[in-house]
Amino acid sequence: MHVQKTIPNPQPPVSTPAGLNGAYQLYAFGVLVGLFLFLGFYLSVLAGATYLLFILFHYNASSAGDALFWSLFAGVGAATLIVFLFLLKGLFKRQRADRSGYLEITAADEPQLFAFLNELCTRTGAAMPYRVYICPEVNAGVFFDSSVLSLFWPVKKNLLIGLGLVNSLNLSEFKAVLAHEFGHFSQRSMRLNNYVYLVHSVLHNMVHGRDRSDEYLARWRERYFGVLGLAYVLSVMVWLVRRAMGGCLKLITMLDVALSRQMEFHADRVAVSVTGSDAIVHALLKTDYAHQCMMQTYYDLHQAADQQLFTRDVFYHHSRAMDFMRVAKNDPSLGIPPAPPADGEAPSALFVESRASVASIWASHPSYAEREANAKRDYVPSAIDPRTPWLLFANPQASRERMTREMGLHLGHDDTMLVEPRMVQTFIDDEHAEIIFDQKYLGMYDNRFIEPGDLDTLIGEVEAEHAAASDKLDDQWRRLYGDELRSFMGTFKGRIEELQLLESVIGEQLSWGKTFVFRGEKYRPSDAQELFSQVFSEMEQDRQWFGALDRDVFVIHYRISLQLDESMREELLTRYRFHLVTQEMTRRLRVTQSRLGQVLAALNSGELDEEQVDFVFDELIRIYGEVENELDQAAGWRMPLLNNIARDAQLAQVLMPQPLLSAETLYAHELDSSWLRAFLAQFEELLGRLSHIRRKSLGGLLFYQEEVARQLP
Repeated sequence: MHVQKTIPNPQPPVSTPAGLNGAYQLYAFGVLVGLFLFLGFYLSVLAGATYLLFILFHYNASSAGDALFWSLFAGVGAATLIVFLFLLKGLFKRQRADRSGYLEITAADEPQLFAFLNELCTRTGAAMPYRVYICPEVNAGVFFDSSVLSLFWPVKKNLLIGLGLVNSLNLSEFKAVLAHEFGHFSQRSMRLNNYVYLVHSVLHNMVHGRDRSDEYLARWRERYFGVLGLAYVLSVMVWLVRRAMGGCLKLITMLDVALSRQMEFHADRVAVSVTGSDAIVHALLKTDYAHQCMMQTYYDLHQAADQQLFTRDVFYHHSRAMDFMRVAKNDPSLGIPPAPPADGEAPSALFVESRASVASIWASHPSYAEREANAKRDYVPSAIDPRTPWLLFANPQASRERMTREMGLHLGHDDTMLVEPRMVQTFIDDEHAEIIFDQKYLGMYDNRFIEPGDLDTLIGEVEAEHAAASDKLDDQWRRLYGDELRSFMGTFKGRIEELQLLESVIGEQLSWGKTFVFRGEKYRPSDAQELFSQVFSEMEQDRQWFGALDRDVFVIHYRISLQLDESMREELLTRYRFHLVTQEMTRRLRVTQSRLGQVLAALNSGELDEEQVDFVFDELIRIYGEVENELDQAAGWRMPLLNNIARDAQLAQVLMPQPLLSAETLYAHELDSSWLRAFLAQFEELLGRLSHIRRKSLGGLLFYQEEVARQLP
């Protein structure tokens, strides 16, 4: 194999920043103090338990032959031993990072990439990764396995490179992202994060982890009255220790997230020292957009796989998705950063803070706007290299196809089923034509059900006033998606953003935040629930506004259809009725999904008593019956004309091509785990297909309404 002598490598910046971020050292000191406090508390309790065991073991009880004394002696000894083992097991539990979906690559496989990494490690002062892996995601990171030995020996750090990242950045931006990752572990960065990670893992296992010892204790409590209450005493002691360790976990977490925030700033400054200020900021913009496009790609390929179309190259479709989303959102600059400023010009800000934002040093990651300000604090122009990072790979197409096979989109089929990506993309483009709506709707149909009301009632009203209203149809139709909708959607999208902020505060993602900003005012996290109720009430009014518009849309188009051929009117009504049926089916199955989640929670809670067993079987039988009933109703509906689906196909057959599993064992009160897994898979596939059909149905309905409007005399 011929290897280029010159490694593709962007030129370093002419100057470097005045100094790397040092503010994190203050927070590192706080974490260090917290670690010492925890270690002192932990070792004190462990030493106390050990000493008590020693005393009990060597206790001379020759004069105490009383049976009650020996019972108490054995009980105290057992309790002490349980606490001792409980403390000890968390310390020695090895933490192995999940490598599922990763492929390891070596210097022999990719000599240019490893030469690039070696040069970058030299520049950042970081050691070469122990191993290098690739995955399909738009991401990069450093990960490692840890155990108690990590307190004394350095961990072996591995580098993960997402090929989605390679597919979406230029060479300068790719180098900046990897420099950021190496910056976390460079010689200029503290090694404290390794210890924090280990202590956090130990505490998390103690507080939240459950294993066989917990199961044995639970069984002991249920038998023989917990051996005269001893098992209950031991359970209380374990609970008390868990509560104490839970307090330590909160303290360490609070200090760690503050340190993590500063270390992000520090790692960005390392990237700036290697590639300049622009490259890392541009990478933030492009990776965020590329991730959204990768999610769209997965969705598209799942739909294609449902039609037995399996691609050879996921990243071909990822590139097409990035182009398509710009067209779909009518924004050709989406995910494309501006050119760096000319010599002498001040750099402009690429990111701005959201109007619903958090003001807290305790947020684990700074916002993009804060990271940009940090990277440009001492502005260093970047020499942008527009070439693709795929140049670093010996055989890019082979790597793309190898990763695609590893993703298993063709699971259950031979590799010969993989086809040229252009063939799959033709199917995807046809699907996009229906599920991505025209920009003139301004997003009013995204992520919501239409609610025009009872169609028969509206039809009666329209036909009764038809003659009087027919001369105003052109003006009415033009006003449907005009300035009023544009103004309303701006307010509505702002409320969605506000709800997301408040949900994050209520969900304790920002539990250590001092304040958060809402509508220009500062609030404490305790105010979030009241504000959430306020915004939710406002969104209920928004829903009524949407419903009124949905009603107008139907009424105006139906009025137009009365002046056209009867077949067009019937087609319009058929599409409306079909779509409303898919909406109602979705609503009902979402409720069923929630109840199925409760059943799974009960099954995962451990050993069930008789009442819980009855609940599981009764609920599963009801759920199975509801799914069966939904499919029976769907059998009575035929598909309208939609892309890639045969017209007049039975809706039930489209939603579930394979027969629903038999429930004979369930009705006999026999629950087999393999049956449950298969039923869950069928249920999830049913929901997924129904969601896709509903989106296609809405797209087809909107397209047909446009066709009706074009026929307006």
